[in-house]
Amino acid sequence: MLRPYQYIATNGSDANPGTRGRPFRTFERARDAVRGAGQTKARKVTVRGGVYEFSASFTLRLLDSGTPKHPVIEAKVTSPSPGNTSGERSPVPDH
Repeated sequence: MLRPYQYIATNGSDANPGTRGRPFRTFERARDAVRGAGQTKARKVTVRGGVYEFSASFTLRLLDSGTPKHPVIEAKVTSPSPGNTSGERSPVPDH
């Protein structure tokens, strides 16, 4: 069962459940977990500070926003923000 809060961290693992203590490693894993949970609850994805490397473009689609009644909310990330360009390193500041 997917919890309403998901976490991504540079020291996480995509084998983890995406919790605060056991975060996911990649944006793709968090996106896929939220997609797989359906749109029956609001979700929040928190990205912890660090440098994230992307080997390919990362894409979010309209379905990744949830619904007006059950939105998917990405935690506030100040500039520089995570990128979606293939092969780039994207720093995310610690909060």
